[in-house]
Amino acid sequence: MASMSEFISITEKIFATLKTLILERVDTNEFKIIGFVPDWLRGFYHQSVISETDIVVLQDIFPFLEMFLIDAEELWRINGDKILKSGLWYQADTSGKEYHFEALAICVDQRQFILIELKEDFFIEKQSIIQKLERIN
Repeated sequence: MASMSEFISITEKIFATLKTLILERVDTNEFKIIGFVPDWLRGFYHQSVISETDIVVLQDIFPFLEMFLIDAEELWRINGDKILKSGLWYQADTSGKEYHFEALAICVDQRQFILIELKEDFFIEKQSIIQKLERIN
């Protein structure tokens, strides 16, 4: 049977494979990075070092999430067991490269989390379908 540290390690590896950033809310506008720090985050965050213990103001990195966090607040206030989705959005990093994301707000054991998923594959698939449809027409 796997130990707790092995389980945490494999869980972090799974989220790393999924290119998902996990953040736990520690204050009204502050979130702590939990586990793996995806490479793509470095293109949006202006500090030179990003570690698993960094506290970030999410709206400063992803302005799109400002309104989403208002809705997430309601979910967290009632300790709801639902998953709140932001919907898809795109944002350019500091080099101008566009990335596509979706955020999820969840509450687990009265702890509040935001998961930010990089949605590369979704948009590659969508673009491929659009191109195929254009060839048919």
